[in-house]
Amino acid sequence: MQLSDQDLGKIKDLARQWGKIISEEAFGPEGLGLDVSFTNMEDVWVAAAEGLTEGVACEALGKQAENLPTDQPCPQ
Repeated sequence: MQLSDQDLGKIKDLARQWGKIISEEAFGPEGLGLDVSFTNMEDVWVAAAEGLTEGVACEALGKQAENLPTDQPCPQ
């Protein structure tokens, strides 16, 4: 299955919306304060990217594994 550019755009938009939620959770409804360093921002960005990536990978691979037949041929 190949996703179209339009499909990938929708996924990017969805992730962007989650980014807004994560930003508010991390920095509050007022946004970044002047006391937040770039390193602190990067820590949040990395944690968000890792969590989103892990969630997508685990969900997708888990669903794929559910579709495997119970008997698998033994490699020679």
